[in-house]
Amino acid sequence: MAFSFDLSAPYILLGHAVGRIGCFLNGCCYGIVDPVHGMVFPGGEDQLPHLPTQLWEMVGDFALFFMLIWARRWTLRYSWLTLALYGLTYGILRFVIEFWRRSWDKRYLFVFNSASQAVSGILILVSIATMAWIFMRPRKVHTNLPN
Repeated sequence: MAFSFDLSAPYILLGHAVGRIGCFLNGCCYGIVDPVHGMVFPGGEDQLPHLPTQLWEMVGDFALFFMLIWARRWTLRYSWLTLALYGLTYGILRFVIEFWRRSWDKRYLFVFNSASQAVSGILILVSIATMAWIFMRPRKVHTNLPN
């Protein structure tokens, strides 16, 4: 079962990337107002230029997809490692992008700017704990291997 999760983890990122293209075309999930680097989204709440954070996340998702595909030759040796690496890298990406998606006057769950940032923080911690568990558990020794 872990093997199938490890095989599908990069493709979850590919799905995220395609979803962010949909967010961009729909004009939702954009960032804070920035008159220098922003763009006006048709159908947005206002006609102010906002940062296109959907495109940032799309590029990051594609980059993480290719990184996980490249790293698969090493990570598939350990059950759950590819999925944990996915959780760690996507959590960091989403945590950082969320700084530009919300205004600074809102606070959720203690110090986080959004609920997505809080979930990303939890995802990062769970992924680190999973990686620690993977590398600290004893390895099985195969004694019936042919000479």
